[in-house]
Amino acid sequence: MTFFLQRLVDYVPLAIEHTLLHPLADAIREALIQSVVGDRSVKMEDLLAEDPAISSRRRTLEDEVRRLREIQVKLNALMASTRTR
Repeated sequence: MTFFLQRLVDYVPLAIEHTLLHPLADAIREALIQSVVGDRSVKMEDLLAEDPAISSRRRTLEDEVRRLREIQVKLNALMASTRTR
């Protein structure tokens, strides 16, 4: 009898979790998806768009990296030419 009661005590929280929490989690997940996808006034492209200030800064940094690499190539060539003399 004690074994049966222990199994019952173990099973009750699992049954509650399965009956209440799983459907609740599914409902919350569905509501979140609908809040993002369901509102057609907010386009997915707008949500994924890069902030203009960040985009500008990224382009500036990319240009700077390109210029620094060009300078590095020139310095490496200069160093190589001075070693051969």
